Amino acid sequence: MASIPRRVSTNANGAPGGARTRWAVAASAVVLMASLSGCLDRDAAEDGATPSASASPRLGTPEEVVTGIVDLIDSTESYLVDLDAEVTVGEGTYEQHETYALSTDSEPVFQFFEKFPESQGNDAYETAWLRVGEDGRILYRTDDDLAPREDRYFKSQQGDFSHLSQGPDYTLSRDAVRAPFSDLADTISVTEENTNPEGKDSGGAAARYSGTFDLTAPARQGDKPSVQENVPFELWVDEHGRPTRFDYELVTGPRSWTYQSFDTSLTTRYCGTVEGAPYVDTARVAPTNGEISCDDAVAVVEKYLAMPDEKKEGTGYLAEIGGWTCGIRTRADIQVRGTEDVASCSLDWPEMQERVDLLRTG
Repeated sequence: MASIPRRVSTNANGAPGGARTRWAVAASAVVLMASLSGCLDRDAAEDGATPSASASPRLGTPEEVVTGIVDLIDSTESYLVDLDAEVTVGEGTYEQHETYALSTDSEPVFQFFEKFPESQGNDAYETAWLRVGEDGRILYRTDDDLAPREDRYFKSQQGDFSHLSQGPDYTLSRDAVRAPFSDLADTISVTEENTNPEGKDSGGAAARYSGTFDLTAPARQGDKPSVQENVPFELWVDEHGRPTRFDYELVTGPRSWTYQSFDTSLTTRYCGTVEGAPYVDTARVAPTNGEISCDDAVAVVEKYLAMPDEKKEGTGYLAEIGGWTCGIRTRADIQVRGTEDVASCSLDWPEMQERVDLLRTG
């Protein structure tokens, strides 16, 4: 296995050294034929003919589908997308996982997560960024045991973005999820179109397209973007033209995107806001582990905040609720604002690797 550089990633468009962009995406499909098909079937039945099977909604041409995906990225209020990449470093490879999330309260909340595998005796770790608004404050945390700061959300410092080749303005925006589909829309060459895909890779998709396109790797300011031509791809979309999976092969290794949701409340990673948080009133609910559901996170947080203080223990106001241990930062910590969390609930106290943080909103 290759030696994995600490704090080094590849961007999703290609070369090592930048954050791969996970592009959450989807398409509004051209869906007009369903009702017409029903009318034709009824007419045929009245004439004594055997009604035809109900046809799937027409998606339009592959070019129209991809254009619809780009449009959806620009208008959707939420997405949750995973990227799995096999990265070549020297003569070896390693696997890396990323998640891009967008949710919307009064303004958009962008999140980006990177997971790195264990290497040379060092444990696997994750880094996370959260940004509220198009140009709001950026929060950062990492559970890397080699990091100089503990695993809590801090206001980001310039060094936190040293390995994001396009920087936070690109990574924590719609640009990151739009880019590959913009390239696909401009340069797509379809060699196969299957409107009835089968097998474990189809994931219930209504159509699969394969072919090639030219992928542009975003460059650092002042650098010339690099283009990899004739990149092989496969794209699966559902009956509404929304992508369910997007695979392509780069010179640095394969990329596989899985699209979890669009335009629905996120089921994990960001769970909206709650009222009654200590000293700040309103707080954002942010699970630090993608396996923690928002239903569970919000439920335990609301129970804890509603619990009378006399039922909590010590200066940290600790309380156990259904396998969770919840507590509050001290007033001094919150007033000094060394970190952005004001309280948390953990499933593995006191390690607190699997937890839900309450983050201040202002």
